Amino acid sequence: MFTPAFGLIVLFSVAVIIQMYRLQFIQGKKWKAMASKMSTRYENVEASRGNILSVDGSLLATSVPEYELHMDMFAGGIEDDKVFMARWIRWR
Repeated sequence: MFTPAFGLIVLFSVAVIIQMYRLQFIQGKKWKAMASKMSTRYENVEASRGNILSVDGSLLATSVPEYELHMDMFAGGIEDDKVFMARWIRWR
């Protein structure tokens, strides 16, 4: 009924399941710690900007911070605000 090949397959499957259990539940903390040490982490590093000077020391270029501010005057939350809309209509 059962051939030796089938017995070997069952034995191999049981060995794999036992090994998976050992790695996951018995040694899991150790392998997670090793993985966190070896994994790649990305961080944005802001470049330090400065002045560009010529050979004689005169200023050729400099960095100036630039900011953009946007506001949607017809956003749903603003339209419901009667005080804001009254000031907006008077300003226009």
